[in-house]
Amino acid sequence: MLGNRQPKWDMYEAVILLDGYLEMLQANQPKARIVKRISADLRQMAINRGNVIDDVYRNENGISYQIQSMDSAYKGKTIYVPATRLFEETISMYHTDRERYRNILMEAKNMVAAKQTNKDAFLAWAASVFPAQRCKWIEENIRKVGRLAIATKLISCSIYDVTDTVTLEAIYRSISKNRIFQIKNKKLIKIISEDFKEYMQYCSQIPDPAEHVNEKPYAMETPPEPISVISASPVSTPSSAACGAEFYSYLQNTAKLADKTCLSYISSIRSAERYATDNGYASRLLFCEDNETTVKTAAELYSDSDFIRYNEQQHNRFSAAINKLLESLGAEIPSKAVASIGNDAKKSISLTKENSDIAAVLKQHYEYGFKYNSLRELMRFRQYADAMEILLPAEDESLKALILSSGNVIEGKVYYIDDDMPQELRRIVDDVFSSGVEVIYYDSLFE
Repeated sequence: MLGNRQPKWDMYEAVILLDGYLEMLQANQPKARIVKRISADLRQMAINRGNVIDDVYRNENGISYQIQSMDSAYKGKTIYVPATRLFEETISMYHTDRERYRNILMEAKNMVAAKQTNKDAFLAWAASVFPAQRCKWIEENIRKVGRLAIATKLISCSIYDVTDTVTLEAIYRSISKNRIFQIKNKKLIKIISEDFKEYMQYCSQIPDPAEHVNEKPYAMETPPEPISVISASPVSTPSSAACGAEFYSYLQNTAKLADKTCLSYISSIRSAERYATDNGYASRLLFCEDNETTVKTAAELYSDSDFIRYNEQQHNRFSAAINKLLESLGAEIPSKAVASIGNDAKKSISLTKENSDIAAVLKQHYEYGFKYNSLRELMRFRQYADAMEILLPAEDESLKALILSSGNVIEGKVYYIDDDMPQELRRIVDDVFSSGVEVIYYDSLFE
């Protein structure tokens, strides 16, 4: 492959390029970052296919040029660079045969990931899920944990070579126990812990090679949900993960939903599957290659009055996700999907339960208050709630309103107020007055 003339593009490369182009249209990440990733993926694909490549092969300058050609193909007219016949065929397949497009894209991504290191795979996943600002530091934060693990003799290799949950959990516990590490990273310790939790969650979804010796190698299409939970879903399988990846692609590229909403829908589907499993449903899968099974599970959920009530308590986040999944499959949405059960008294009880759950998160993680106008803090709040197995409203505004109603707002922060707090304050005031003090300044009670 050395020489001035670059080899022709094939369909696998074209769908990787189109996937990146569609991501650019959403403007969720800087164009330069996406171009860099496409270049790296196509170069890795060539290497995995046994080809020898030079510095020019599918480099970032070349990808930037080809992106303009794909833009012309997508818009049906020449913008800056004329569309190639291959790109026109790829766009046609995307519009007229979406299933074939998804299958080829999955094959292409598997060809990229075939010999990809765990570190590269994780960082690529992180770049596709988290904001650019967080991705900027996540590699360094996990490297810090790796150095701690080596220093404490928990591992003797790169942290990215460790994927078993037992070892990772031991490393995670060492973060909270090692005082020197906490002092050295005082301002970043929470973020470091959260980033390492995400790595643990990612590794927990990697199939055990020993369990798939005779199977075709499986590479995660769309990685696990970014939540701080170590254990995998009881119904998660490679096939269900692939279906989840297709659904994510549909939400992102066809429904044109934001990444945050896509992830929320995926999480809601997984939660609904767990509900079906926990309640002994005959059909328990929603992410399934058999569409009939998906429809049966949805119908059974919508026939369960307890689930409908549960869905109402969660501001209909489950039905919204399930209906969107059925829509992506071209399946009919059951009539009971919009059923409403309950009365004002029940809604009042559910609200009290929701406030209690929110208060539990505030009490455990926000001793110094929750900044309710911070999107970053809202994301952290969801991670903490997931770790505590607490379900939250899918919409940020609904969650914010619930948080505000579950605590006391003081100077832009929401604080958890313990039921015993009034009595404790009264005791402190009485003790101070009994010592001879005649005036107590209000501010001193918060010091």
